[in-house]
Amino acid sequence: MRLIIVRHGEVSWNEALDNDPPLNEAGHAQARRLGERFRGQRIDRLYCSPMARARQTASYVAEGVGLSPEVLPWLREVSCPLLTDEEVEQLEGRPLERWWEGFPGGEEPFRAFQNRVGEGIDGL
Repeated sequence: MRLIIVRHGEVSWNEALDNDPPLNEAGHAQARRLGERFRGQRIDRLYCSPMARARQTASYVAEGVGLSPEVLPWLREVSCPLLTDEEVEQLEGRPLERWWEGFPGGEEPFRAFQNRVGEGIDGL
């Protein structure tokens, strides 16, 4: 088995109204090129997270390989509230061991995120 992992195309975080921004113009162009790159290749399954940017990116690949993307809820990224520049600056100085607590105001500690994704991969 060969597993190919692809990151979504570019988004504009500074224009995001929530933690699920769609692809921006450059991201759509990147995803189109990715779809062309995979066109005609034998791909058995196509998975994506439920995040808008991941579903949009996967749609271009799906078109290229003739598959429908299967959305896997456990691939959703860790919950992170929208943070101000000042809050991000404060977090950057945080000791590594404190990062396992997750983001302040986030719903899911990073350890729980790691377990969720690990269990999903094991089940796949």
